[in-house]
Amino acid sequence: PAILALDTDGVLGVKTVDDDGVVHFVSVEIIRADDNGVWIAGLPEQVRLITSGQGFVSDGERVRAVDEDAQDHAAGALAGAAANAFATASNG
Repeated sequence: PAILALDTDGVLGVKTVDDDGVVHFVSVEIIRADDNGVWIAGLPEQVRLITSGQGFVSDGERVRAVDEDAQDHAAGALAGAAANAFATASNG
């Protein structure tokens, strides 16, 4: 899935979610890209990166984030990386 996004001004970044469930757009810089992935700079040391559904949420929106390990456990699969989060828009 595409993790990188553009904001309304065309700035490259990623979407994260904080402990309060608020989405944040964080601008990043690509420092390397190859067949194995993309390396970026500009993120804080710890971050909950939205890896699924980032195209459906906006900066400042409140979401209910589900860590990949919880999502995988519920589906009966192996646990994923706990630092990543899935986001779904909440109704309030």
